[in-house]
Amino acid sequence: MEKICIFGDSVVCGEGDDIGGGWVKLLQNYFKDYEIFNLGIDGGTILSIQKIFEKQIQEKNPDIIIFEAGGNDSAYDKDTHEFLTNEDEFENIVRNLIVQAQKHVENIFFIGFTNCDEKRTMPVSWCNLCYENENIQKYNEIIKNVCDENGVLFIDTYGILENDDFADGLHPNSSGHEKIFEKVRDQLNSKL
Repeated sequence: MEKICIFGDSVVCGEGDDIGGGWVKLLQNYFKDYEIFNLGIDGGTILSIQKIFEKQIQEKNPDIIIFEAGGNDSAYDKDTHEFLTNEDEFENIVRNLIVQAQKHVENIFFIGFTNCDEKRTMPVSWCNLCYENENIQKYNEIIKNVCDENGVLFIDTYGILENDDFADGLHPNSSGHEKIFEKVRDQLNSKL
């Protein structure tokens, strides 16, 4: 049985979807011929993915690697206006992760972050971080450019969610996770 490792943040974990368990769980239920490992980290950034990447790849020995990142990296502190990950560092880590992944597998996919409901994310209710669509788009563009340079498929999920597809303005609810699942499923079906 082929294995898929999916690295990411709380959206990968399924946060906000109390019905289906999130888009990765939906993917697990759909792709029965694959063993899919959910390696999402609540609050995860590209740096936290990098920290666990090599160990998980050695342990799981996947055939396919999927990354989802950029949302938390593009967030900034309401008071200091410092980003969790500046654009240059983000680009370098994305590039390094792709190079590392290419040493292990041919099939690599990178999923950008979805849009958010800024009425509820400036800041979010659980901390002092602000999420803006303009910044999310910048970080998605960084991912897309690095993917294009390295022959990696970028799956763009930005703009597929409406405001009523969010549980809290940032994390998709069940309908939002369903939309992400459908987009990822269709892209994977066309490449696998």
